[in-house]
Amino acid sequence: MALSALPDDILVLVLGYVACLSEENVAEWAGRLSCLWVCSRWRRLALPLAARRAVLVRGDAWTSNVPLIVGASCAGRVREVAVVVPRAADPAQTLADMACMLLPGSQSWTRVRSLRIAGSRTQEIPALQARASLAAEPAVSRAADALAGAMASRWPRLQRLDASAADCDGVCGLLAQRLATALSPRLELFAGHSTMLAHAAGMSSRLASLSVDFDAHSNALLPRIDAGALRVLSLAAVPDDTIWTALARGADSVRFCCLERLRLAYSTRSGAPSAGGPQLHFPRLRKLVVKNCPAGSPLLSARTSAGALTYVSITDDTGKLEPGRLVCGDVDALEVTSYSHNTRGDEFCHIANRLFGDKCRAKRSSLTLGFSAAVPDPELVQWSRLGRLSLFASVRSDTLLRLVAKMPRLVELVLGENVTHSQPEFDGLAAAHPAPISTSMRAFYHYDTAPPPGIVDLLKHLLLRVPSMAEFAFAEKHADELFAFVRSSAPSHPHILRVRYNLLQ
Repeated sequence: MALSALPDDILVLVLGYVACLSEENVAEWAGRLSCLWVCSRWRRLALPLAARRAVLVRGDAWTSNVPLIVGASCAGRVREVAVVVPRAADPAQTLADMACMLLPGSQSWTRVRSLRIAGSRTQEIPALQARASLAAEPAVSRAADALAGAMASRWPRLQRLDASAADCDGVCGLLAQRLATALSPRLELFAGHSTMLAHAAGMSSRLASLSVDFDAHSNALLPRIDAGALRVLSLAAVPDDTIWTALARGADSVRFCCLERLRLAYSTRSGAPSAGGPQLHFPRLRKLVVKNCPAGSPLLSARTSAGALTYVSITDDTGKLEPGRLVCGDVDALEVTSYSHNTRGDEFCHIANRLFGDKCRAKRSSLTLGFSAAVPDPELVQWSRLGRLSLFASVRSDTLLRLVAKMPRLVELVLGENVTHSQPEFDGLAAAHPAPISTSMRAFYHYDTAPPPGIVDLLKHLLLRVPSMAEFAFAEKHADELFAFVRSSAPSHPHILRVRYNLLQ
């Protein structure tokens, strides 16, 4: 079928791959625009797609589709604007260029709803000096104020500001700060650094999504926020738990009535026990991702609805897994990652046994022990419901086999390069337990650029003693030997579907 015979709704999907501009394809985009001149029908369908997103990318020169949009009198069709300034040697000139392209006097950009700003430092100087130098330049400051004010007034529907990829010390960070201040009464989404909110007295009561990366060089706190309206809250490099007090506005409790997704990554500086805070309520929380939560945090005593919380991810450096106490009832996915050497202790095993033991009702459960973690004694482990285990910590092959035997529902096993092999202990264990190691494991992945001596014996043993194995992947060094073994021992693993090697390439 010729393209000309396609109905409009199908042809629009085809043209969308050609006419739509993004930061990634700006270099080749101009060469695709011949579709606009194929016929009047194609132009009618493709032009709104080309004009829906205005993109400005600064390299040695500006590359943008704004001249096309303005030339075709389509500024009123623009919904999103993206500005990327990886090299801005002259901040004042950069802001002036942006004003010329984004604020054409004869056309109105009244339908712009979303603005994304990305950039990097304008000079190779330390962060604090860069911030001070930009703030101290009156011309740059005035230009940023003027551009932000004009964009706020001429783009009345602009309600989404994403400056998460803008360096807070550069010209884009300065503009983002001015925009955040000007737009704070009406923003529905903000993503960026905490310093960008430093001059915002309060955020809109319609703010539904807030993503903030706290700046290590600043003590800036969050402005006044209506916690009850938030649906998504993501905070990174959180210095301490005073954020909850700020969100509660001095009250004894704070209720996040609409919050569905919460992502918290505490700074390593916040390892000291928390001094407490308000009672937190998350009645509609569905997804929780927390990293390095300090002891005594108000988050640990938060009240959630058991039926609402469906995804929990915990990353821990202490071995205590305290956020695990928030897991109750059915969840779709439970993921735990630890880098603590304390994972060998009783306290870690006690909490991990509760999370992954007989009472675990997660549909998907995963545990990762990082390079600096320790593998617990298999005698202390009761992970009967664990579905995926990733071990990058140091582990002996015989210990690994005893550990896997304690996980009757393990589906996937991932090993790093810290597996050591002791042939006498391994042979003794293999002889004492001739039964299958696992009847549930479907996938095995071994990431190791330099496998230790004897590791092939372990891999062969897994193939022979795991009849349920469907996917088997390993390093390249012993590929020929293992491929030959897979073919010769096929009856022992009747479900094998895929064998791969050289995973790191």
